[in-house]
Amino acid sequence: QPRTVQASAAIERAFGRRSAFTAEYLRLHTSQAFRSRDVNAAAADSLVRPDPLHLNIFEIGSTGERRTDAVTVTMKTITRNLHATAQYTLSRTLDDGSTVFELPADSVTLAGEFGRADFDRLHKLNLAATYGWKKDRVRLGAVLAVSSGAPFNILTGSDSNHDLVLADRPSGINRNSGDGPAFAQLDLRFTTVFRAPRPSSADPESSKRENTDNLELTIDLFNALDRVNATSYVGVITSPLFGEPTAARIPRTAQLSLRYRF
Repeated sequence: QPRTVQASAAIERAFGRRSAFTAEYLRLHTSQAFRSRDVNAAAADSLVRPDPLHLNIFEIGSTGERRTDAVTVTMKTITRNLHATAQYTLSRTLDDGSTVFELPADSVTLAGEFGRADFDRLHKLNLAATYGWKKDRVRLGAVLAVSSGAPFNILTGSDSNHDLVLADRPSGINRNSGDGPAFAQLDLRFTTVFRAPRPSSADPESSKRENTDNLELTIDLFNALDRVNATSYVGVITSPLFGEPTAARIPRTAQLSLRYRF
């Protein structure tokens, strides 16, 4: 099984009774992580496989490694009408395979595999806030997420080492050396509550709730800025579309909901 060692140090301070500040440093180191390789791959100077009667023979072994260093700063504020949290993270995660079945470009030497993890983001900023007025009968919420671009592999598009795996990279290029554009998404929520008639009931407890707000209208707006946030890119360096996105997150979406309590 993989082994992970984690160390962290944090400082927290309150500002009055309504605000708090936290700064934390985190270090993670994972060894013996699972990774895959072709144990029947031919050497670079030979096209003959160790077992010529078979082609690829994939083996999962505990030889991987992952390192994470992260500094996170968080600020929280709570007032009568406003609840807000801001968090910024500066981090770097390096590994030699982000998934168990990810195959290296060269199974013989494994050179150039140690690079940015698939989920590595140098900068991350998250803002979340809710504001209520009219005795909290009207509420507005917002969540903003911004981060650096995702890494992607730069590939030659050919099988130069004849291992039947199209993962070859140009000479001197490490895994996940490409860097996509930044990510940004703003989600909004507007909620208002009304007082609506209730069904009559002989239960005395229910009559105590007659004067409560029991009809709630909510409007959600996801990706309010309708920004194109790509999730994958063309990594073949000889392609005229190199670096262009091939898939993206959902565009702006609106959702309307109505809840009645009785």
